[in-house]
Amino acid sequence: MAKKFVFTVSSGRCGTVYLTELLKQNVSNATVYHERVGYLGMGIHSPDASHFTQFNTLGNVQHVQDFWQQKFDRDATVETDWYMEVSHFLCKAGLLENINMLEDKNAEIYIINLSRDVYPTAWSFINHFDFMNNGFTWLFALDPNYPNKIVDAGPLMQYNLIGKVIWYILEMQTRAEYYKLLLADRPSIHFIDARLEDISKPEGAMDMLEQLLGDKPMKLVMPEKKNQTKHEFFPAEVKQNTLQLVSKLDFDPKAIAKDYFSKGLRLASPPVQVVNDPEQAQNNT
Repeated sequence: MAKKFVFTVSSGRCGTVYLTELLKQNVSNATVYHERVGYLGMGIHSPDASHFTQFNTLGNVQHVQDFWQQKFDRDATVETDWYMEVSHFLCKAGLLENINMLEDKNAEIYIINLSRDVYPTAWSFINHFDFMNNGFTWLFALDPNYPNKIVDAGPLMQYNLIGKVIWYILEMQTRAEYYKLLLADRPSIHFIDARLEDISKPEGAMDMLEQLLGDKPMKLVMPEKKNQTKHEFFPAEVKQNTLQLVSKLDFDPKAIAKDYFSKGLRLASPPVQVVNDPEQAQNNT
């Protein structure tokens, strides 16, 4: 029997902790992780800074491929029928560009496109200070200055922090649609759309699990809600500005992904590779 793998395409702040618990409590014979980001896991189980920066600048270069080969070789050795990793980090560093390495192991692969409405996702990022530090942004999210991206960040940059956060969410929504197009002809890869607003209710959770398992679980276990923020650290004005900007959005991730894909553009091999490397510049002087 083919081993089954589950990964996600998501922005974070959209229910990854909740989804992890939902899978743990309803899928038997499964190894389930949220994020494997302990200090001994970076660069081994999860991409490290170099994998994020190289993929989102240069594409699927050898350094990125080498990471995925060793990771998939290790993941495939688990003794359970299922291996599940809900981390939102993986898809931003070449997960799906290298998923053929798992296909070569006769694996059945499920990609959960996990999303949440833009406004609560954006406000959660802002309220957690996630985009206040540029070092955090280019490592754990995506920086709008990365050259290898689909969505033009320019129109949103006038809105500073709020604009940067919203661009990131839209970029991830668009990448999800792009990957559906990229992998459409791969019979061992299955996409499942899951909105937090839906799977946090019994009917939506049951529907997602049925798509994943091929049948409804005999008894659905709904996990407790975790990771909810009880305090707001910004004034009401910031929250209102975020809501106003989101309400003005006219954005179709499917259309943008289709246009990008139809032009022959690929995240694996961006057409322009511009690297502003201060160390390299210093060595050349």
